[in-house]
Amino acid sequence: MARPQIIGTVLRQARLRSVQGGSNKDYRLVIARDAQGQMRLYAEWGPAGRINNGQELEEATSSAQMIHGRFERQMAAKVARGYVVESDEDFAPLPLEAPIAATPILRPARAPINADTLSPAQRSVLRQLV
Repeated sequence: MARPQIIGTVLRQARLRSVQGGSNKDYRLVIARDAQGQMRLYAEWGPAGRINNGQELEEATSSAQMIHGRFERQMAAKVARGYVVESDEDFAPLPLEAPIAATPILRPARAPINADTLSPAQRSVLRQLV
């Protein structure tokens, strides 16, 4: 099988290698998200340093839980066959937090105060403010 064209932005990628029994093979799993928000799972494999085969393992889905579960199961199956995980990188952007809206500070309305009732010290503070 020819290598599939990976469509979209890579969200997660794992690289595995098998050197068991004299073999020297590479295997790569990729989760990518396209412009419509759909995710796909791809697998690529071949001799070490020359990945030349592959296929789309999971067709387009919007379920992150499903696609990541399939990714984990596929990786576990390869590890059970003697592959070693060389890297497992997560490129997914962190979710943006909702902006905190500025809440106006509401103060209770106060009754007006007659300036004649203020002490001389309070009046001097008011004069400094003006």
